[in-house]
Amino acid sequence: MSRLSKSRRSSLASRVNHICAASVTFGVAVLAYWSVACTPVWAEPALSAESSTPAVSAPSVVPPGKPERTIIENMRTIMLLLKNHDKIDFTVKIIPGGVQTTNTSPDPVVAAAIQQHAADMKQRNEEGINVRPLDPLFQELIRRHAEIVVKLKNIPNGVIEWETSTNPQVTLLIRAHTKTVTEFVKYGLPRAQQPSPLPKGYHGG
Repeated sequence: MSRLSKSRRSSLASRVNHICAASVTFGVAVLAYWSVACTPVWAEPALSAESSTPAVSAPSVVPPGKPERTIIENMRTIMLLLKNHDKIDFTVKIIPGGVQTTNTSPDPVVAAAIQQHAADMKQRNEEGINVRPLDPLFQELIRRHAEIVVKLKNIPNGVIEWETSTNPQVTLLIRAHTKTVTEFVKYGLPRAQQPSPLPKGYHGG
């Protein structure tokens, strides 16, 4: 067996180190995402003496002009909603170009979280920032975010949201997203730990 020259061995070792470093970086990124988006990484709220329901505080809605909330703060609100999914009523109306949804809860803490989450996600859509970067559907929604119009109206127990697009392909994404949210509300965290497929008929045009 012929021996590799010193320069070739050095070049090969450099390439191997580069590949290993890239693999570690990617692995850390994946673990960081799933630890935030798909597992309850924050301390469980204390239980009240009267009930086994977690005693959580309502997230505060950020007034206009105030610094926006961080992704971690966004995820805390999402986790609160997933853990209390059985207290949420989510209804969908198909409208031209998209959907109208009404998201409410009789629980004031959950209702405040619903309003906060809607405001958070409207902001993230406008910025083109994805809170589920490994999810195929959410990847595509953010890629097309400039074609999506989101309007919100707070109501006493939650929020009404209109999400539309003039592009029929983007409308498919909007309605698929609403179907996914309906499943989040029905099944909670176990469903949120699963990816969301692109809708039938979507070709990215």
